[in-house]
Amino acid sequence: MTMYGQIEEGKVVKIFHSTPKWYFDDGTQVNEEYLISENVYPIEDVDPAKQNMYYTMSTNRNNLEELVIDETNKLIKNYFVYNTRPLEEVLEEVYDNKKFEIFAKRDSLIFSDFEYEFPTGAGIIQIRNETDMRNIQANGIDALRDVVEGAPGNIHIFMDQSNTIREMTATEMVAMVKSVKDRSQAIYSKSWVHNHQNLKGIYNNTSLDTQGKIDQILAYDVEQGW
Repeated sequence: MTMYGQIEEGKVVKIFHSTPKWYFDDGTQVNEEYLISENVYPIEDVDPAKQNMYYTMSTNRNNLEELVIDETNKLIKNYFVYNTRPLEEVLEEVYDNKKFEIFAKRDSLIFSDFEYEFPTGAGIIQIRNETDMRNIQANGIDALRDVVEGAPGNIHIFMDQSNTIREMTATEMVAMVKSVKDRSQAIYSKSWVHNHQNLKGIYNNTSLDTQGKIDQILAYDVEQGW
C-alpha cells in the first residue's frame, strides 16, 4: 500500500498511510497526477534489500521536515531509516535462534509416536505431550513396585495408539517404560551434540571471522544427525 506525504513550502507536513480519499465532483477518486498537482507525493517504499537481520528499520514519522523531497521523480525519500546492526549482535541472534530450532526439533522427536514390539506383537506407543509421558512413567512405577515386592508376573495393562489393550507382566511393563526412557535419552544426547559440539564449535571457531560464523550457523541443518 503506497503512502503519501503532503508538501508545504518545501517541507513534508503530513503523512497519509494510504491513498488520500479525495474525489472529483463526478464522484471518482482523484488520480496520482492530481495528487502531485496538489503537492502530495508518494513516499519511497521499504527497501527489500534491507529487510533482513543486518539492519534495523525505523521511520521519520516524528521528523517530517527532515524528509528528502525528490522533485525530479516526484517522490518523498528518507521516511524509512535503516541502521546497520553490529555483526556481533547479529551473530548472537542467529546463534540463539539456531539453538531454539534444535530444541524444537528435539521436542518434536521426543513427543512423537514410535513403534514398539509388545509381547503380543508390534504396536505404536503414543507420546503426544507431557501427559502421555507422565502416564507411561506412572505405569512403570506401578510395575517396578511389583517387581521389587516379588511379584514380577502380575499383569499390567497398556493401551497403544490404536486403542489395542496390551497385557504385560510387571517385568515386561518395566522393559517397555525403559525403552521409552532410553529413546528420549538418546534424542537428548543427540541434541547435546548439535548444541554443545557442532553449533558451539562454529561459534568458538577462531579461524572464522564473525560473518563466517553467521554464514555457517545459518547454513547448519538441524534436521540431520538424529
